[in-house]
Amino acid sequence: MNRTSRFSITLVLVAIMLFVTNQTVSALTAGGFTAVGNAAQPRYYHTATLLQNGKVLIVGGESSPQTAELFDPSTGTFTATTNVPTQQPRIYHTATLLPNGKVLIAGGSSSKQTAELYDPTSGTFTATGSPGYEHSFHTATLLPNGLVLIAGGYDFPLKAELYDPTSGTFFLTGTPAQQRDASTATLLPNGKV
Repeated sequence: MNRTSRFSITLVLVAIMLFVTNQTVSALTAGGFTAVGNAAQPRYYHTATLLQNGKVLIVGGESSPQTAELFDPSTGTFTATTNVPTQQPRIYHTATLLPNGKVLIAGGSSSKQTAELYDPTSGTFTATGSPGYEHSFHTATLLPNGLVLIAGGYDFPLKAELYDPTSGTFFLTGTPAQQRDASTATLLPNGKV
């Protein structure tokens, strides 16, 4: 995938994250926003994750917390994931693409101490290890070593955990210096967050 394609998909992701509330999804183009399709469910406070196959996994959100669908940017169409809905209702959660192509979906306001994996090959959601603490309004950052740093959040803002995709387990790590919820986290070129 070339740089222009990735940029275009990123713009569509931003549009999905912002404009799924009325089910019509818009994409940013040179002339402004244009409609690209209709989502199956109205959503806000959901996640949109670009998969390795170029599709976008959209999970949960207010008014549709236990649903998920796939958006195909090449056709502008949405399709519901398989008949298996997400294992838990998800609002204020995170969804992180893992190196193996699966997506770690963690926390959320009504399922704070749970996590699951979405497998794009089978189209299914399965439970994985449980975080040690409740997480909502938290961050999840894929680290260079393949672990996922889960930090901050509304309930336990001074707790941080790592998720190991190999073992499917969470374990505690350092304590953040400042309380943070509804914040962002960015992986820096030196590997720090």
